Amino acid sequence: MPVTETWGHYSLFLTGDFQFADDVTDREGFVEFPERRVWAIGIRRLVMPFVTETLTIAHGSTGVSGTVSTAGLKDVAWLSYKVNLPLPDTARVEKCITMADLRPKDAH
Repeated sequence: MPVTETWGHYSLFLTGDFQFADDVTDREGFVEFPERRVWAIGIRRLVMPFVTETLTIAHGSTGVSGTVSTAGLKDVAWLSYKVNLPLPDTARVEKCITMADLRPKDAH
């Protein structure tokens, strides 16, 4: 199943400056992404947290943001990074139906 990871940092970039990576699960439904880092020069790391904190009303977020998502038949499963909490490690999504799944089994 296709899986997308996104990561960014609202305290260093007004729009989060999100990066994306796509992968697919293995046969058992598991996927593993490497550790991600957000790079910014020193002056940005010193100044932007004050700017973004001041503008939180306009854009609504500060800090690190990261998600892993996948879509299925009924819903989209999201695993979201939360500061100071353990990383979530499991999402369950029902199998997507394909056209082949819709054909009667005895049809020729």
